[in-house]
Amino acid sequence: MHRISVLATVTTAGLIAAAPATAATPVARALYGGGASTTDGDHAEYTTVRVEKRAKTLNLYGEWKVTCAGGGQDLTYVTAEHVPLKRNGSFAGTGTIKADGPLGSQTGRFRFSGRFTAKHVVRGTAVATLQQTLTAGGGAACTTGRFHFTAIDPTQRGAVATAKPDAQYYGSTSQSYPALVRLDAQGTGLRYASLEYELPCEGQQQPLFLDERMPGQFITLGPDGHLTGTETFTSTATVGGNRLDITATLDGSFGPEGLTGTWKLTGRILDAQTGEQIGTCTSEDIRFAAARG
Repeated sequence: MHRISVLATVTTAGLIAAAPATAATPVARALYGGGASTTDGDHAEYTTVRVEKRAKTLNLYGEWKVTCAGGGQDLTYVTAEHVPLKRNGSFAGTGTIKADGPLGSQTGRFRFSGRFTAKHVVRGTAVATLQQTLTAGGGAACTTGRFHFTAIDPTQRGAVATAKPDAQYYGSTSQSYPALVRLDAQGTGLRYASLEYELPCEGQQQPLFLDERMPGQFITLGPDGHLTGTETFTSTATVGGNRLDITATLDGSFGPEGLTGTWKLTGRILDAQTGEQIGTCTSEDIRFAAARG
């Protein structure tokens, strides 16, 4: 279930030709996770690329932040399936955005292009523009603006995951969603971590689908390459209008297979009026792997 504050988007893709480029051939059925992010992690334009069987087509999935006229922000979800992959590793496509939800509707278009610059990494650009209409009245034109994205499969040869101060790491979780991690400038802990994940909660028929930017203030990196810590923060999502506090425990390390580990997330649902706890949420152990771009 998408978080209550945003509109879910269903899309279809029409294809356009990609410009020729020298690039690598990706691995069939490989999963590339990542996106685009500012240095503070606030704009994690989550993007996933899944190469299909025989490595002749791919699927692209995105959760992208749009800024609307008047300064408001929201999310749009895009899907482009069976996008042809050229021999030089390049691809491109366009798609439509058409969604209806309890808060209103979104209609618009998106386009993207990219190429595999190595077997383990894909880089590209994308943009989405849409009109948002609110059920309560009003609406606005919204856009992502043109942005660059990077997605990596850290299991492929050539992926680099040694610890480096202020470095950004891209990858995926065991739930097949993107994960982005950035070390601090000193290389002694996290600057932030951003990921998408599913969180089962009491009283909810379906897990919450969340995207979070975790501050990383209490996640430290030891001299042995062990990355560990626990922090609590308030989610950007609500549950039935009630506050959701998340406690995230990260246990990971830098090693021969890259930056790997697990996240464990628990949530406390707090009544919007009284602040009393009225429910709990608990994730599975979410495994992740990531590498530098």
